[in-house]
Amino acid sequence: MLNPTINSIFNKTESQDLQRILDFFENSICINENIKKENINECYKKFFERIKGESEKDGNIYLKISFNEQQRVYEQINNSTFGEIWKFEKNLPQNSSADTLKYITYKYESKYINYLKELGKTYKVIESYKESFLNAGDMSPIMFANVIMGYENYNTEDIRIKLFIAIHYLTLNDQNERKEEH
Repeated sequence: MLNPTINSIFNKTESQDLQRILDFFENSICINENIKKENINECYKKFFERIKGESEKDGNIYLKISFNEQQRVYEQINNSTFGEIWKFEKNLPQNSSADTLKYITYKYESKYINYLKELGKTYKVIESYKESFLNAGDMSPIMFANVIMGYENYNTEDIRIKLFIAIHYLTLNDQNERKEEH
């Protein structure tokens, strides 16, 4: 990834992995919104509009991102890169026979949180997002709501914001789709 902020926090291998994550996300949203990737900003716009409209209609979010393909992306990136973004936690499932289910969330002390701190210096919405995470110690409903309802506040011309959006929505997708026992 050719960006000074990203390259100052993540090493070369991690930056390449982040590019792989971003490419997967962007390919997914463009396919799902039926728009050519050459019109990437239109892909983001339609994706945001659809997600917001669906959440306003029935409170549900339908990302339409293949979790199987997302897991293949995880296999293509270094474990250390994964660990600089996410960690596994467990929760008590509703309507399941399992005692606990595994889910991912951001790793509290990680390069990704440092990335959000740096990005928050430029974007107040990212600063607020990061503070919500640090205060809750986990992903909070306000974090999801602010990205969905206030998508106009995120400058998708900036690759740093695109990476943030990709990681945010892939985290949400994983949390919604993973059904592994812990």
